[in-house]
Amino acid sequence: MPTFPFLSDEWISAAKDIYARAGVEGSGGATGPTITMNLVVKNAPFSPENILANVDSRDGVFRISLGALDEAEVKLTLDYKIARSILLDGDAQVGMRAFLSGKIRVEGNMTKLLALRNASSSPREEATLDALRAITATGD
Repeated sequence: MPTFPFLSDEWISAAKDIYARAGVEGSGGATGPTITMNLVVKNAPFSPENILANVDSRDGVFRISLGALDEAEVKLTLDYKIARSILLDGDAQVGMRAFLSGKIRVEGNMTKLLALRNASSSPREEATLDALRAITATGD
């Protein structure tokens, strides 16, 4: 299976196929906390510009896409490696350390963000994350 740098155009394209399968296999609708979040990701190894991305979990699938949502509840500005650790590896400790040291700037509804940190993943969500990890290049 080919792998791609996290958040690259190729990664986003492959991720859309994974999300489509997750949506079909799921029961529809969110079962845990949901969030709409814009991301400003700095220092991506494949882009000299910041990457504008978003996360939307309102339909029960935690989707990462490019571009900004008009009505996001939260906006994070963070480094590429930190974004990858939080979003793909689910490493809340990396996120908390980065936030406390000023490496993540949060705007908006912090309560929504904290609710996600304390939520457990369903088997379907874990399978989706595993599939995303499988398409992600390790050296970026």
